[in-house]
Order: sequence, then structure tokens, then C-alpha cells
Amino acid sequence: MLHLAKDWGLPAVAVERVSWVKVLDQRISLHGDAGARVVVRRFPGEARVRWLVILDHGLDPGNPGVRAELESALTELRALTGVEDGAAAQLGMAQPW
Repeated sequence: MLHLAKDWGLPAVAVERVSWVKVLDQRISLHGDAGARVVVRRFPGEARVRWLVILDHGLDPGNPGVRAELESALTELRALTGVEDGAAAQLGMAQPW
């Protein structure tokens, strides 16, 4: 544990930094009641973004039907929010434990 002589605003700086990199955090519906959480963050110090999709338990990203629904939902989300990939954007997929 480190004790500071005076408060220098580290928590405020951390909150500001996290808020700046977080572009979008949205739940989308996919297959019936199932869906995914989409988180878009900026790379530190850059304009490009990384899209992370966390699928609900039981959804297989290798299933062509799930993949088509996901791509459609992401296209709609981009149109609604104005968040664009750009050529250097990255898409990551994850499933909950």
C-alpha cells in the first residue's frame, strides 16, 4: 500500500482515461432471446477502435446463421451510432465462461 502525501487526483485521471477510450457498450439481440454484448474502445493515443463481441452462452460464432445475424446487428449498430471501423479496426470474439 502506498500512502500519498496529498491527493493528486489519480482516481479522476483514471476515470477520465477509461471514459475516453470507451466508445460504446451495447447489448444486441441475436438468436431469439440470446444475444451479445458489444464493447468498442479506442486504442490508447490513436483514432482506431477495437470491437469486442461477447456472445451469450450457447451461441456458436462458427454457426453461419449466428454469424449472419451478428454481422447484420453490427452493421445496424454502426449505422445507428456512427461508430465506424476504419481500415485498421479489429474485431474480437469471446464467449462467457
